[in-house]
Order: sequence, then structure tokens, then C-alpha cells
Amino acid sequence: MGHNAGLIYAPVNTDDVVETIGEGSHDVVTLCSSSKINKWAKWKPVRYDKPEELTEAERQSVSFGLALGYIAQATSAAVNLLANLQSGLPAVPAWTYAAPRPGTDWCRLTDFLNSTNAANPGYNHNAKPPMSGFADLTIFKSEFGLASKIYNFNFKWGESSNQGANDTSGIEIPINKLSSTITDGTWRFGLLVFFPQSGKFKVALACAPSAISASVTQPGDMMIRPAATGELSSLYAAAFSAGNKELDAIPVLVKDASRTNATGSADRWTVQASSQFISMPLGEKIKIKLSDRFANVSLTFNSIVITYLDAAGTSKASYTLVPTTASSGMSKTTLAAPSASGSVRCKVVLDFTISGTMAASDYVLKTQIQVGLGGSAVGDTNPTLEQYNSAWVSISQISALSGRYRITATDAARTTMSTIMNYIESLPRRSSGSADISVYPMLTLDGARFNTSNHFIHHG
Repeated sequence: MGHNAGLIYAPVNTDDVVETIGEGSHDVVTLCSSSKINKWAKWKPVRYDKPEELTEAERQSVSFGLALGYIAQATSAAVNLLANLQSGLPAVPAWTYAAPRPGTDWCRLTDFLNSTNAANPGYNHNAKPPMSGFADLTIFKSEFGLASKIYNFNFKWGESSNQGANDTSGIEIPINKLSSTITDGTWRFGLLVFFPQSGKFKVALACAPSAISASVTQPGDMMIRPAATGELSSLYAAAFSAGNKELDAIPVLVKDASRTNATGSADRWTVQASSQFISMPLGEKIKIKLSDRFANVSLTFNSIVITYLDAAGTSKASYTLVPTTASSGMSKTTLAAPSASGSVRCKVVLDFTISGTMAASDYVLKTQIQVGLGGSAVGDTNPTLEQYNSAWVSISQISALSGRYRITATDAARTTMSTIMNYIESLPRRSSGSADISVYPMLTLDGARFNTSNHFIHHG
């Protein structure tokens, strides 16, 4: 078995590589230097001065062939970016892959094999970058300055099953393998936010509360709080009042950022001479949209039922989850790995209570509502929506952010795992970790995402 479904297995020959990456030549040098190689694959050709098969440690010593993209690598550049008005957005480079150079570097066909265990798959043509899913973000007036607002995306910072957030399927090179310094507690996720000012841009930094570290057990602590500081609150309010409803922002890895202890507009994230900004893998930029459509929203869940389904839609398992608090030690549940029962999609029934305000005469159609866990939603474009008033009554829209509702959403037919099932699959299990994970149900109203204020405990 040399290759199958984008994967290469030992023993390998040129036929396996040709058919997997789609290259036309059987020449080993051509194959090892091909532009068709997926740079996010862990087991791929790299530049290393050794003719024999490489170890994983040797591959890691050259960052698995990846070159990170630096927005501000020189020590003065990071400080200047925040301290002075900028004329425009800086270049945001995508990460690059340094394949072996014909005639200069060794070209080893064995680079396509798993160096740690030859029986396991090697090169994966469908591998994904360590971080992804950088969607545009909406921040409402009521969230200016709030630390509870989270910018959610997919990332994996370690190889254990609980060292990741959201959809980690296909990620083969976690963040802590990219550089020996990234998990030393000095790097964290951040957003560079560009506020129009005097024909130029004032740049402010939003960061995650915790730096990336193997000791962090809750991935939410490493997620960016895009509006949390006093400086950001003031800048958002001023931009909104001036009619700026859309801002540019760049997700980054930032080294040596620190938050001041001052209050008011002086409360901000700052950098120092040693600081650096690294772009995200694809050179992503996002838009931050400012809106007053929804305000003072509070969302709690009363129960959530998750039913695992196989490709044919057959129910394989069902879990009824109720809210709890971490201190109570009650209502813990273990969501089994969907792969164990051949499940690829699910049906979710969320019973929730919502309060808040919405613009007069505004409403959200049921087709504009999504439900899920964390930042992963069920793929249903036409869910069932009900409102409770002595009894459940079917409705077509939410016209007031007040009351108790129930939404039923089912993943569309598919043969591979849906986004939410990948999220559940990546939760820690007792075989890999014993941490109790707080899981927050999620609801989106016409693209605006709200996590419930309460949660259930996944008992790994």
C-alpha cells in the first residue's frame, strides 16, 4: 500500500508521489522540489544536509520547511507600528515553503514517509495550516471594552487531543513545533486594528489573556479579546461616532506584548524593543464591522441535545446536556469521539433563553440563525425555530430578543465529518488527557455570534 486518498505509505516509490501530488515526472529531484507539494504536510521534502532518511527532530530543526511571515521583525518596526500614525496597512506575507533546490540540496524520496513510525501515513496532500478560519468580525456598541467578546478561529498549539481549538482536523504541524520559542510563554495571538485618524491610521493591539504555553489547559484563554482594553473601547466608540462602520485588522502572533495596569484609555497592550509580529499562515487580513443592531444581549441555555448521525442519517448516539458550574462538579458528561461510531454529522436541539435589545422593527429570520458549540456551527440553512409561551409554537423569525426559544438544526448530508463533529472529535478523552473542559453552546443571529453565559462540562 504506497498511497491512498492523498496519503503516502511505506514503502514509497515515484508512482506513489506522482499520483498523490499530481506531478507529471518520475524524476526524484523534480518530485522533491515540486510546487505541487502541500506545504502544510508534516512529512514532506525539506532542505537538510544529509543524504540518508531524516528524523522528525531533524525536520523540526528546519521548521518542517516552513518560513514564517514577519510583518515587523526588526525591533524598531513593531514599536513604530503602534507608537506612530501609519499611512496604510503593512504588507502581510503568507508563510512560504522552502523545498529542496535541485543541484544544491539533497532530494530524498523517503522525505515523503513518516519518520517516527513507518507504518503510519506519511505525506498528506490534504493537510491544513496550524491556524485557519479567520473570518470577518462584528463588534456591537454594547461590546466596546468587554473582555467577554472573543475572536474565534481554528488552531492547534500542541500534539495532544486537548491542545487545540475548534476544527483541528488535518492539522499536522502544531504551533509548538514551528519554533522552540513560540511556547515559551512570550508569544500570544493578537489583532492589529487600524483606526482612521487624520488621514492616516492609529494602530491598536488586541491580545489574548494568556500567552501560548503547554501549561494552558483552556484554549479560550489563548483566544483574542478584540475589544477588551480601555484604549480599544475609546477608539471603537470614536470610530463609530465618526461613521466608520468597518475597520481593517490583521491577525498576528505577537512576541513580548504586555498590558498596562492603568485605567481608562491608558489601558492598552504595548510592545517593546524585543517585540515581533508574525502574520497568519495564508497572510490573512479581516474586517471588523461596528454595529448597534443588537445590544446588551444575554444568552443562557436550558438544555442541549446532540444526536450523532452517520452519513445515511441513522442515529448512532444521543446526549442530553444541562448547564452546570465548574465548582459544582455536577452534570459532567463525556461526548464520545464521533469516529468511534462512524458518525459524520449531527442534529442539535438547543433550548435557550435570550434577552437584549434590537433595533425597532428589526427581526432575524430562522434561516439567518445557526447553532453550535464554541465557534463551530451545525451546517443547516433552514432550521426549525420554536418559541415557548405555555407551549412550544413554531415561528419563522425572532422579532424581539426576549424569551425562551428552541432551535433544531441538522447537518446536511455528507460523507466526511462536519465542522461541529470535528470540534467534538478534538475534545480530550481519558486516553489522552483528564482535563474537564467547559463547553459553551453558541448561537449566531444573522452572522453575529453569541456564546451562552453558562456551559456544560465535558469530562475528558
